[in-house]
Amino acid sequence: MAAQSQKTLSEPCEFRCENMDAFDMALDRIRRSGLGDKDRVLVLNLANAFRPGGGVRSGARAQEESLCRRSTLLASLESTGASPYYRYNKEWADYLGSDGIIVTPDVEVFRASDGTLLKDSFAVSVMTCAAPELRGAGADTDQNSEEYRTMMRRRIDGILMTAAALGYRHLVLGAFGCGAFRNDAAVVSDLFRQALEDFRPFETVDFAVLNFPNDTYNFDNFSRNFSDFYGTGKTAAAGTGTEIRIVRGDITKVRTDAVVNPANPYLLPGGGACGAIHRTAGPELAEACAKIGGCPTGEARLTDAYRLPCRYVIHTVGPQWSGGSGGEADLLASCYKNTLKLCREHGIRSITFPSVSTGIYGYPVDRAAKTAVTAVREFVRQYPDALDLIQWAVIDDGTHEAYRKALEE
Repeated sequence: MAAQSQKTLSEPCEFRCENMDAFDMALDRIRRSGLGDKDRVLVLNLANAFRPGGGVRSGARAQEESLCRRSTLLASLESTGASPYYRYNKEWADYLGSDGIIVTPDVEVFRASDGTLLKDSFAVSVMTCAAPELRGAGADTDQNSEEYRTMMRRRIDGILMTAAALGYRHLVLGAFGCGAFRNDAAVVSDLFRQALEDFRPFETVDFAVLNFPNDTYNFDNFSRNFSDFYGTGKTAAAGTGTEIRIVRGDITKVRTDAVVNPANPYLLPGGGACGAIHRTAGPELAEACAKIGGCPTGEARLTDAYRLPCRYVIHTVGPQWSGGSGGEADLLASCYKNTLKLCREHGIRSITFPSVSTGIYGYPVDRAAKTAVTAVREFVRQYPDALDLIQWAVIDDGTHEAYRKALEE
């Protein structure tokens, strides 16, 4: 394959996240961009560090196995040229794996995703790199720790820098290690975004992430960063290091230090986000709330998170909408300020809010978003070093758009 020309850092890179198989996305990119054989798409193989092709010969059906069944990739991975990679990983013998990479420049794809033969095969390049395996010996790894994030960021940087050094301009990446290896898609997606904000000498970067009907978590987290890379509503309060953003996602699955429960005054399990938080945390959360004995509107109370993937739950009671003349805006602002005050008092560095009061309490979402963002920014300006990240996690498009607009103002 001929060397590919580089682009300058000042040129914009196109990002996408689609519910597609990696090879299907590569073919889509070839057709969209009119790419010829001298401008190969580089596809990331989410590899097993120890076995060429993972479990392809035993019937496994993860991403690497699919790539091997559809193409000539397995022949490359089982060749003598690739053996030093697997031998080194076995000698390393660490569940976090190594930063080693194999690049196969010429891979012919001859099967469709359903296993049928393609009428016309096509060629791609494939980069093979293994993610940390956070099951078995790695199950207790703290994915919020600086050690883990530094290691994962180094591996992501290696993927991008190797691709750039070899002259590739079109990448197809994926939910690196977020399947059977159990790396958290929220963390990995954010690390990919940080890396690509710092270094993106590519024309296109496409994320192929399958969106399963019963588990949308991986797709949702990569989509929030790469479906609209240049306009996701990500911002920071002026003069501070606190990141403030809106993301798409299930609040019961985020891994910030704390999440906020939009509670009722009695702190009883309710519906919507409140009910989901209680169901995921388990009955211990309701027992802890009962001991508190209630919470007035606009105030906040803190408990442990129990079975949620965070440390704390902060319960705040938003106002019911009564037309706007009953002090609703001040009460809603107090919800945010009192919640963030608890964060400061308890050393909580990152927190995820729902859209407080816009469910059954009927607060208009556009007004709620503006009040919420204003209150958060005021707190951050007053205490610029108190938190690293403040975010809202929402699911529906209308709420996401309202907070995105509020953050851009």
